[in-house]
Amino acid sequence: MAAGSRDWESWVQPEDEFFSAAGSVRGDDDDDIDLDNIDAETASECFEELLVSLKFSGHLQANHVCTLAFWALKADMKPTEVLSKLATKPNAQTGAFSRKFDRTLGTAPKDAQLYHVDVPSKNRSSASRVVSKIPVLPMHEALCSEYVESAGLDTDLRQAVADGELPPIYWNHPVVRSAINVLVHPVCIFVDGVSFGRQGWDNCIAWWAYFMFSKTRHLIAVLRKSELCSCGCRGWCSIQPIWESIKWGNDHKNQRS
Repeated sequence: MAAGSRDWESWVQPEDEFFSAAGSVRGDDDDDIDLDNIDAETASECFEELLVSLKFSGHLQANHVCTLAFWALKADMKPTEVLSKLATKPNAQTGAFSRKFDRTLGTAPKDAQLYHVDVPSKNRSSASRVVSKIPVLPMHEALCSEYVESAGLDTDLRQAVADGELPPIYWNHPVVRSAINVLVHPVCIFVDGVSFGRQGWDNCIAWWAYFMFSKTRHLIAVLRKSELCSCGCRGWCSIQPIWESIKWGNDHKNQRS
């Protein structure tokens, strides 16, 4: 099935009074980075994130990003892998900058054939709150692909039904109760934290979807914990749109059943 960028039906963007025209609001009192005592490695990573986010948001062009990376490294900034690959001499030929950026990071998420969710986020590098477009894989598309390729899923479900292995919560579900002579596969959502970074200094929250009778987990969404909204909601402003997108995918799947 084809996928394209679109708005989600069930989520309303926060009121304009919370977001300025630049996409940010009041500073966060509980920022996880001590800006007065930041180490060189973290500062380089923040600089990298800022350059990439400005390019993806259309505020910088590829030649700006690659040239800034070049001068930053010449000024003895601690290099990151991405900055080292992006760095390009200012006198490079026209077109070299875009090719260098695309080889290093690929196309911007807004240009990819993906679904996107508008998520209130905290931008570490600019210390502001922004609305980020987070790419997600809808549950109905991930599960549909596996179902088409896995002939054994129906067999395992029929055997579980015959053996009485499914709990009452399955049989009492409205979709199951309304289905007549139709197999309804139980679907699970798994959420966990995943560490990343060279020293594991940061981690993200990841969502997976899977059939109960399958060992294949499909990654459908990822949020970086350090970029969760910190307006006092304990990250819920960022997490709630992801759950809304999962609900949308589940409703869409049920409509196609």
